[in-house]
Amino acid sequence: MLLALMGGATAQEPKDSKSGPAAGSSTFETLILAKQHFALKQYSEAFPLFLKAAEAGNGEACTYLGAIYQNGLGGLAQDLAQAVGWYRKGGDRGNGNAMSALGAMYLSGAGGLPKDEGQALSWLRKAADAGDAGGMAADPATETPTESEPGAR
Repeated sequence: MLLALMGGATAQEPKDSKSGPAAGSSTFETLILAKQHFALKQYSEAFPLFLKAAEAGNGEACTYLGAIYQNGLGGLAQDLAQAVGWYRKGGDRGNGNAMSALGAMYLSGAGGLPKDEGQALSWLRKAADAGDAGGMAADPATETPTESEPGAR
């Protein structure tokens, strides 16, 4: 279920992505550029930049990669198992949106995860503690997190 993502991500790139993303730029600059492309719905351009930032340890970039896979953006087929792996990496790196998304996926049993309210509640509490509105607004007994950023359903 969590694939090989926990021990080194092997990501499939979108069909029309370019090679050599943001060569020489810092992780922060790469993330900013990726988010600009994402906001403009240029997912194929955003993907390799998020991947570069995620590989450098950025949790927010992992979260965006999770959203790209969860929604099948940028020419990629929807892959919920990949999304789970990226959300877990983002959550492990402290990103509240990733924690919320992972909680929602445990709640529904998506991406090969078992339907597990205990795990869902644990991740949603972590998200709330990290300041994520989705984690704060969720009631695992009745609903999934409200829409916030990547990972919101």
